[in-house]
Formats: sequence, C-alpha cells, structure tokens
Amino acid sequence: MRFSFFILCIILLSGNAAGRIFYTEAGLIRNAADSLILAGGSRPGDSLKLYAAEVRCSMPDAAVARHRTASWRLSWPSGQSVSLVFDNGGHTDGTDRPVAVVVADNGQGKTIRTAVSSGLDFHGGANTLCVEWRDGTASIFAGKNRLRGVASMPMPCPWGNCNVSATSKTNLVDAAVEIIRAPQLQSGLSADSIRAYFETADNGSLHPLEGIWEYMDRDTDPALAVEGGRYLIAVINLGSDSLGIIYLGGAVTNAPSWHPGMTKGTITDIGFADHFRLDWIDAMQEPMDTDCYATLLSRSVLSFSFPHHSATLRFRRLK
Repeated sequence: MRFSFFILCIILLSGNAAGRIFYTEAGLIRNAADSLILAGGSRPGDSLKLYAAEVRCSMPDAAVARHRTASWRLSWPSGQSVSLVFDNGGHTDGTDRPVAVVVADNGQGKTIRTAVSSGLDFHGGANTLCVEWRDGTASIFAGKNRLRGVASMPMPCPWGNCNVSATSKTNLVDAAVEIIRAPQLQSGLSADSIRAYFETADNGSLHPLEGIWEYMDRDTDPALAVEGGRYLIAVINLGSDSLGIIYLGGAVTNAPSWHPGMTKGTITDIGFADHFRLDWIDAMQEPMDTDCYATLLSRSVLSFSFPHHSATLRFRRLK
C-alpha cells in the first residue's frame, strides 16, 4: 500500500514579499512505493526571482556493496526532476571506488548525467541534494558535509509541491523550500498618462506632495549606500493617506530592470505636518529597511531620508 506523508507549511507571502523559508519535519520512506511531499511550492505562472529545494537524506541501503543500487529523487508536477543515484556495481572511477551519478531532467526533453566521486557519504550516511533555480537556469549541488556545485542546465522554474521518492529505505533528515517572488512593481500607469493627469488636474485638489519630481542632489556615505540613480519620479495620491511613487527615469544601478510606470515606493501620512513615512524600493527592486521618511522641505523641494544607510536624496518639483 502506498504511503504519502504530507509535510504542511504555512505560506505567508504578500505580493511583494522577498520570500519565506519552509522547513519540514523528518520523515521516512519505507520502500520504493512511498514518497514525501513537501507542500508550499510555487504556482504555474508565478514570477519568481529564486526557487530552491534542499533535502538531506540518509540511505542505509546505499552502503557499499557490489551490485546494489539505491537512489533518491526530487520531482515536480511541472516535469522537472533531479536524482542522486548510488550504483556501486555499475559506476567506479577506475580505482574501484564508488561513484554516484546526479541525473537532472529539465521537463522539456533534456537530461544530463554527472558523475560524483568525492564529497558524498557512500556508506549509507546523510547527503544533501539541492536544486537552485534563477533566471531560467537550475544549479545542482550535492555533498556530505558541505555542498558543492555538480551541474547546471537551462530549466523552467518548477511549480507545484516538491516530491521526494526513493528506491529503498530512506530517512529524511531535514528539508527546506525557499521561494523569493519577483516584486510586482507594475503600477498600470504610463509616463504619458501621468503627465496628462497633472496637466488636467485642478491644482487646488492635489495633495501637497503630488507632482513630478527631478533628482537635485544627495548626501550619502559611499561605504553604506551606492547611488541607484538620478531619478525622475511622480508622486500620485492613492487615497487612504497613501501616495504612490512612480518611476519615470534616471536609473543607473540595475537600469535594464526599471521601466517608466513602475512603482518605486509609497509615502504615507503619519499625522505630522510635512513629514511622512517612506517605503522605498531600492535599485535591485528590494524593499528598503524600515525607518525611512520623506520630508517636504518647501513647495519645491522634497527629501527622502534613509537613516540606516546615512543617505538623503533631494528632489525638485517640475510640475
């Protein structure tokens, strides 16, 4: 009878969350019909910056003995799989030492096989197998005490729960799935629609911060902050005491990832005149740490301060 062990994880990911790591509890695969399902995977169509699955198992049946084969495998409903195969009768390195084989299938008809002759426990002890996907490439790592890269190949990002299966008795020591979602920064606004908004708006109805702002100068500690760009931004009222910061141009660091109309942050009213909370997206499209703030120094000058980085940016109003 087939056994399935569901290791459930609580998923607390917001649209722009950088990611969470989900750890499993130990489990046991009794025979080749059993499997362990690591819940909490990605979904078809997810926009991810990183997907990684790391599983550490011990296989008593993989102890060195002639003509004994044991393997364990990570697989996904999307078709990708990675296996660690101990075939002590069929794989040696010419010195009669055992050689394991990592087999990876990208789910699109391409399979690679890589022999590994060192860094693993060939006597049934624990080994770790890790698959890390980013930017359309899967990197595969394996090791007994420390991971080392053994293979890489073009691969679509896996989706669905990660399934762990084996050919014989296997003890799952621990496992983790890490998902870092690409931030959803599209505001739905274009540079033209933003400019048209300010050209037709009644100035008396605009929030004091609303407008198009151009980089003026900065005061930064180069040891703590790298210049992201000399930004051109728009600040637009979103309602509910929040204003959106929309990128219009000027990125220097990671410039190809920025396009006019993307969200660069938000400004929130905190009840103090001309002083606001700032949530800023940095040049690498990651949220900055807390305690950032915006100050309207005059009708024509707006400053953004990042105390943890000893940095201040000042903008001048264009519209």
